[in-house]
This record gives sequence, C-alpha cells and structure tokens, in this order.
Amino acid sequence: MFPIDPNRNSTRQVLGTRIPGRRSASGFTLVEVIIASSILAILMASMMVGMQSESKHLGEQVTTTHRERAAQVLLHRMEQELTFAAGAATSAWLGSGVSGGSGTLTVDTSVGFPPSGTLLLEPGSASEERVDYTGLDRTSQRFEGLDHGVQCTDPRSHAAGTRVYWASTAAAIENQVAPAASAWDGRANGPFGPIFYRGDGTGFSFRVPTDPAGNHQYFAGNDIRWGAKIGSGPSANGWSCLQFVAQRQITEAQAAVDLNADGDLDDTFDLGQIRLRSWDAFQNGEAETTVSLCPPIVLQEVCNYGGDLDNDGFEDPLFLWDPADGSLHIELFVLTGMHNQRAQTSRLASTLYLRNGAL
Repeated sequence: MFPIDPNRNSTRQVLGTRIPGRRSASGFTLVEVIIASSILAILMASMMVGMQSESKHLGEQVTTTHRERAAQVLLHRMEQELTFAAGAATSAWLGSGVSGGSGTLTVDTSVGFPPSGTLLLEPGSASEERVDYTGLDRTSQRFEGLDHGVQCTDPRSHAAGTRVYWASTAAAIENQVAPAASAWDGRANGPFGPIFYRGDGTGFSFRVPTDPAGNHQYFAGNDIRWGAKIGSGPSANGWSCLQFVAQRQITEAQAAVDLNADGDLDDTFDLGQIRLRSWDAFQNGEAETTVSLCPPIVLQEVCNYGGDLDNDGFEDPLFLWDPADGSLHIELFVLTGMHNQRAQTSRLASTLYLRNGAL
C-alpha cells in the first residue's frame, strides 16, 4: 500500500465544488436565460412583423386582382346588355314655372326617365340647376321628393317651357364645328376626335327588342317591338338604363394620390356602382328591377361628374352617346385597391356601335 498524497490531482471531485474554468453541470445562470429569452422574443417579433407585412401585401394583391376582374366583368356585362339596344337622349319640357326652388316639377312626358335620379335645367346658363328626385308620378308627369340645388348648384327659378334633361345622359350635340359655349357641357376625346356634348355622362337610357308573349317574335310587321325585361317577364312599355349610383366618398388626402392629376390633393370623389334598372314607362308606381353590376369601385369627382380624370384637357364621361352614328363610348376609372397606403386606379374604355341606333 502506498500512502495517498493530498497534493496530487484526484480524478474525483468533491460534491458541490466547482473546478475553475469549467461550466457547472447545473445549467445556465438566470442572467443568461433572460438574455437568451430576450433575443428569442426579438427574433419572433421580427418574424411576426415580416409575416404580417407579407400577409397585408398579399391581401392588397388579392383585392386589386378582384376589383380589376370586377371592372372587366362590368364592361363585358354592359356590352352584352347593349348588343341589340337602341339609345335615347332623355329630355322633356317643363309644364309650369318653378320659383327659387319651390313648387313642383311637372313635364310634358316622363318617358325614358328612371324612377329616381337627377334632373338638369338650363345648362350652360346662369340659371343652371341640378335637382334630385326620389319618385315619379307618371299619371300626372310629376317628379317627386325634390332636392333642389344639388351637386354644387343653387336653387333657381325656371319658366314654363324650360327644357328638362335627365342629367346622367351625355349626348353629342348637333353642332360639332364651332358651338356656342352655352350649347355644351363638356368636350370629350372620342374615338375619332373631340366631341361636344350636353349632360353629365353618368347614365344611359335605352330599350331592347322585346316580345311580351315570350315567343321571340321581335317584329310587328317591319317594326321592332321595343321594351325591356322587368322582373321575370318582358314588357312592351319597359325601359332600362345604366346608372352610376354613389355609395361613399373618398378624398385625395385619404387616398394619398392625386386622382385627377390636377396637381393637388384637395379633391373629393364619389365611389359608386353601376346599376342596371328597368321599369314600366307608363305605369304609375311601377314595378322596378334593379341589379348592381359591380361593387362600389367607380370614381366620379364630387360636383364635377364626367369631369377630366386624367388631366389631358378633355372631360371623361362614363357614357358618351352619339345618336348620329349610334356610338356609345364607355370610360371607367376604378379604384382597384391600396398599396403602401396609396390608392391604385385603373382605366378601362370601350366603344360600342348599337346595331339599332337611336330611338
């Protein structure tokens, strides 16, 4: 037996002691655990922010794609509805005078006017006025539920015999060479050059070949039977229109985009739908069929419907009707979505030549 030298290194370690320079088998210290947890939390937070940003970007792309598709479907649907249509520039004559926004608006005919909408009186003059109506008594040819002086006009007096227009129509005027300034409301860049027109251009009134008996016999002798489908069946007294209907407003400041390219962010726009409406032109309290053709994605500048939306010096009516050649130019400016908190817009246009011309 050899004596044990207390100064020699032992392969054994006394329980509870720690050899200098070596980590304890008991694990990390509290400080180390806190530091590691903090780093992990930062990494996870960074990953979450990245995932949220990617998810938001993907959502924006999906919304944009959906709205662009909706605009294309809208254009195609309108082309289908108008394939065999005949258009009309809807107007009438005021039967009795109106004094400063008081009194009723009674006309000689209400044919072609939808059950609700906006009237335009004395355009191009100091007495120009737009009047909203919510009802139409076709027995007495009287517009009801009047709201005078809308769309930045003032209530005015109008004498009997004043021409009353459905404001939504934008119809090319006859004199396209050198018309007086009071004879037109806008000048659009048409398919073959500038076109002077009267109206706002946010709607179009029309009729289609119709057989009330449902036998697809659209002629009475040599004449076309005109009408529209109302509800489930065709009507010989039927009329239809395409009409912009505002749903809500958006400002350029909110959109963070100069939507009409006029150099500022001060303008306000109505965002709305295009609706297809059909009604009986001679029945009081008539049944009406209304179909929304798109979500609220179509832009129109407040107090300047049909105005210049791309700053090219020409107005941009949604619908521009030329009875002379049967052409209908459709131009849509749509809000497709937001990207990086900025509005994204698209422009779609089409020119149709209605096979049956004008009524």
